[in-house]
Amino acid sequence: MKKGFKKIMAYFCAIALIVTSVTVYNNKSVSAYEDSEYTALTNGKGAAVGDWSELFAGTYDGLAGNMSYAGSKLDDLSLKIDESCGKPGTWHLQAKTKLTGLTAGKTYDIKTKLNSSMAGILYEKTDVTGVVNSNIEIKVGENETTLQFKATGETETLVFELSGMPTGCVIDFKGITTTEATEIVTTTEQQPEEDGYYASIKGQWTLTSPWSAFSTGSIKYKGTADSNSATVDIKFAEYGGGDWQTQLRVLGSTNTVGPLEAGKDYKVKVDYTASKAFDGLVKVGETAENVKFAEGTNSLEISYKAETERPDIYLNLGYAPADEELNIKLTLVKVEDIQTSVDPTSNNVTSADVTSPDATSADVTSPDATSADVTSPDATSADVTQPDATSADVTQPDATSADVTQPDATSADVTQPDATSADATSADETTTPKVTTAKPTVKPTTAKPTTKKASLKKTKISKKITKKLSSKKIKLTFKKVKGAKKYTVQVSTSKKFKKVLYKKTVKKTKVTLSSKKLKNKKKLYVRVKAVGAKKWSKPVAIKIKK
Repeated sequence: MKKGFKKIMAYFCAIALIVTSVTVYNNKSVSAYEDSEYTALTNGKGAAVGDWSELFAGTYDGLAGNMSYAGSKLDDLSLKIDESCGKPGTWHLQAKTKLTGLTAGKTYDIKTKLNSSMAGILYEKTDVTGVVNSNIEIKVGENETTLQFKATGETETLVFELSGMPTGCVIDFKGITTTEATEIVTTTEQQPEEDGYYASIKGQWTLTSPWSAFSTGSIKYKGTADSNSATVDIKFAEYGGGDWQTQLRVLGSTNTVGPLEAGKDYKVKVDYTASKAFDGLVKVGETAENVKFAEGTNSLEISYKAETERPDIYLNLGYAPADEELNIKLTLVKVEDIQTSVDPTSNNVTSADVTSPDATSADVTSPDATSADVTSPDATSADVTQPDATSADVTQPDATSADVTQPDATSADVTQPDATSADATSADETTTPKVTTAKPTVKPTTAKPTTKKASLKKTKISKKITKKLSSKKIKLTFKKVKGAKKYTVQVSTSKKFKKVLYKKTVKKTKVTLSSKKLKNKKKLYVRVKAVGAKKWSKPVAIKIKK
């Protein structure tokens, strides 16, 4: 009896020890640090700590973000989530570090090892445009995350977004390694829907050209951009999510808007149509302007001094209501080119057609100022502490700066509807001297003949294509197009190519495609188009062999 009782007591003691150890592991820490060794971050202010360029915690938009830290190196930093909103991608909790010794143009793999006391969701990104891993599932215990990016310079910023980790969680970083990539992971091109609109990917950047979009809600958009204007149409299926939680951008790196004259003053005309009123923000370069979008068709102007030839354009539309429809056109006009009309009764006559000696340029048509589209997640400065915020390191979906510490910048990327305004015609201001009888002379001009460049023809896949189910390789041969130097090849599981599985640009007409994405696919289609041609080849089904 005594022996049986002792066995039972020993059993229950063992169970108690296990439960206690699990409780301590889950509720206290995976860290060696004591509670007294942690330092609380000041709400809304970033702190540089050792190898970490910035640690940030902020409570705003009604969502909580509080965090403490211990340690300072890449392999010993411990973060305690004191309070979390639990919503990943809101950028209330961030940790950033600089990656150095890189070579521009080379692709790198980043591996991060960390331990976590609780399960949750993590975001990881660099300040390179569009490079972000969303909804990384973190389990209790040891974890390893990976991220691949192409360096744009010697230094990049790596950002961890922790708002999806629960309150009470402790995360210990165990090391970050950066190595040159041996296998390049290709990204697929986002395809528009039948109506030409792109559907946003919730919680991450949807990368399209010339406009890209970020939204924690659900939007559809389509737009254009040229030398001095950008237009975009947006449909909101849900509320925008708050400040910088929905944003659109046109990046200067796309070489679509511009070139501008650096140092010159410009007027940014914003023509828009909104189905409902809401507050937003338009940002051109470093100039941000809060905008109250009124219902209906309206126009406004923003003064902008050009810092670069090709500025980034952002629209912060996070406060747009559900079922909103917004059309915006942004037009940039140099101030000194804007013509002003003067009262013809004054000494300086500037009416449309002025007949005076050497006054042959009376009729001047100013740039078509019909509407302005503005765009990105890349906010106003390099480090940002809000989702695409205003500092250099972006910690929000590609904010206005490289490193962000608030959800995409301090202002919102705003897109206004393609508003319709008339082309303004004004005359150059002319001072009328004493009238003489001398007739103005006009130099004859010889128009240079223009040669129309012949469009490239559609190619044709010339051989039947077969592939083993388990193979990752496809051999492809297609006909050469006269005048073509490169070709784009796409592979999809859909005959209509609604989603591109694999994409590659090649020079030869006989190529081998290789990707893990092609393995074990029971249905595949391939098509080819010469770079510069308008039409794709006829889609060809790949015969899959077991």
